[in-house]
Amino acid sequence: MVHSAVRREVTKRAANTVTPTLQLFLNETPEWKQYTISWKHLITTLRPVDTIPGLEGFEFFATVNLSIGRLQSKYRSKSTKEEIFFAKNDANFHGCYRFIAVCVSGEKQFILAERIRPVSPDENFALLQQLVDDMERPANTYAFNVLTHFRRYDGVLHGRPSGELEKIHMDRIKGVGGYIETKNSAIYVQINGSCVHH
Repeated sequence: MVHSAVRREVTKRAANTVTPTLQLFLNETPEWKQYTISWKHLITTLRPVDTIPGLEGFEFFATVNLSIGRLQSKYRSKSTKEEIFFAKNDANFHGCYRFIAVCVSGEKQFILAERIRPVSPDENFALLQQLVDDMERPANTYAFNVLTHFRRYDGVLHGRPSGELEKIHMDRIKGVGGYIETKNSAIYVQINGSCVHH
């Protein structure tokens, strides 16, 4: 495995000055080429609930293709499952978001997203907590460790949409996600860009 610093250097050089030797290397390793972010499916009008100040003069699109995957909003498909992602916001908080639209005006681009907030502590992974409480030793110790990892890991969140909208820069997106619905909430999991723990 090549060190990530070498990957960054090759990607940087590929974006600036491509020598014939580097071009031969990139022909054999196309995944190292600079990825171009693209968007499609113009949204003519955002619903009032999906607007915030500062969106004047922007065009809105329902699909964005990123190097880590595709995000598609409910403006494109009411039954989409490709709307969840994890990112760091301007306050450097790593959180879970629901994709609403990509906003574009000339060179300015950002994601308009709804924040997914965690459920209350007594609801947080309640079914798993109940299983831990019902187990005998030593199985309950292992189950408790799994539950602790779920509660502490940034790539797993038991929550629900908050109605709070934020602007997220595309380079701050850390991974796309999926979710499993529960009674009145969901468990959100960062699918790529995340560490997999044994």
